[in-house]
Amino acid sequence: MGVNDIIKVGDNIKSLRKEKRISQKDMAAILKIPYSTYSNYENNNREPSAEMLNKIAKALNVNLSYLLGIQSHLKNASTVHRCLPDDNESISKIASIIKLCGFKINFNEFIGTDDEAEESLKIAIENDTIPLVYINDEKNTLNLTNSEFKEFTDKILHYVKFEMNELIKNK
Repeated sequence: MGVNDIIKVGDNIKSLRKEKRISQKDMAAILKIPYSTYSNYENNNREPSAEMLNKIAKALNVNLSYLLGIQSHLKNASTVHRCLPDDNESISKIASIIKLCGFKINFNEFIGTDDEAEESLKIAIENDTIPLVYINDEKNTLNLTNSEFKEFTDKILHYVKFEMNELIKNK
C-alpha cells in the first residue's frame, strides 16, 4: 500500500501547482524529470518517491505534510498523535538548545480519523518517508524524518560532550 492508496497526492500536487500558476512543463523542468513522469504523478498514475515528494514540496514552497494533505485532512479529527522519537525528556532539552540558537522547532501532529489512514501514517513514520520535525529560521526550513532527527540530536550531544571534555582538559 502506497501513499496514493490513501491520499491521492497527485491531486494535491496539481492543486498547489495551479495555485502557484506553474505549468506542468515548467514543474517537470524544475524537478529535472520528463514531462510524462510529472504528468503521471499529478494524474495519480505513478507514485513519487519520498525524495521526489521532498523535491516537489520544495519547488512548490510548502512542507511535505501540507503537500500530502495531512494538515488539512486531519483538521476535524478526534485523536491527536504527536510523533516524536522515544525519549521526550532529551527531545525537550535538544529543542531548548535549538531555540537558544535562534531557531524555531515544530513537531508534526497527526490526528487520526480512520484506522486505515492512521496505519498508513504509522508505516510512513516507521519507514522514514515523512518528516516529523521542522526546524526553521526566518528564511529556510529543515524537514527531518525520525531517523534524521535522531542523527541530528546525536551530533549535537557529541559536539557538546567534546567541547566539555576540551574545557575540562584545559583547566
